[in-house]
Amino acid sequence: MKPVILNNAIILTGGIATGKSSVAKILKKYGYEVIDSDEIAHEALEIKQDEIVERFGDKILDSGCISRPLLGRIVFSSQESKKALEAILHPYIFDEIVKRATFLEQKRKVYFLDIPLYFETKKRYLGREIWCVASDEKIQLERLMLRNNLSKQEALARINAQMPLGEKLKESDVIIKNNSTLEELEHRVKDQLKLIR
Repeated sequence: MKPVILNNAIILTGGIATGKSSVAKILKKYGYEVIDSDEIAHEALEIKQDEIVERFGDKILDSGCISRPLLGRIVFSSQESKKALEAILHPYIFDEIVKRATFLEQKRKVYFLDIPLYFETKKRYLGREIWCVASDEKIQLERLMLRNNLSKQEALARINAQMPLGEKLKESDVIIKNNSTLEELEHRVKDQLKLIR
C-alpha cells in the first residue's frame, strides 16, 4: 500500500511510556492540532467490540465492555493474537486518520499526527518530518510499571513488543529527550517549535 502524503503533518512517535502524551498536551497548549491515533483506537474498540469478543471470547469483558488490561494481557503475550487484533482495528484507524488529516490539510497549517506505532505499521503516512520522544530504558521501564500497574516482566514484554527505540531514533528527524521534569520537556518542545518553517 502506498503511503498517504500529508504535506502539513509532523509525525509524533516514540516508545511506550517515553512521554509522547505529555508532548501532545504541550503541543495543544501552544495551539497546534493533534490527531491522536490512540483516541481513535479506543473508538475502534467500541465500534468493533462484537468482532473482538467473537475472536477473543467474553473473558476480555468487564461489566459488558472490553477491558483494555485484560485484552492487553492476551495480545502482548502472543504475536498471533496481536496480529488478529490489528487486522480488526487497523482498517478503521487508518480510514479515520486519513479523514481527519484530509480536513486539517485544507487549513494549510502545521498539525501533528500522534502515532505510537508509526514505524511498526510500516510508515503508512508521510509527513514533513518525524519527531520521536525518547527516554532512557530504566526510566521508561519505571514509568510503564507505575502507569499501568505492571510487573517488571509484563512491562518488559510490552516494551519488547515494539520496535527497539534506538532503531526509531535512527529513522527520525527530531529527537525529544524526556528524562527529566515536565518543565524541561516543555522547554525542549518549545525550542523545536521555533524551528518549524
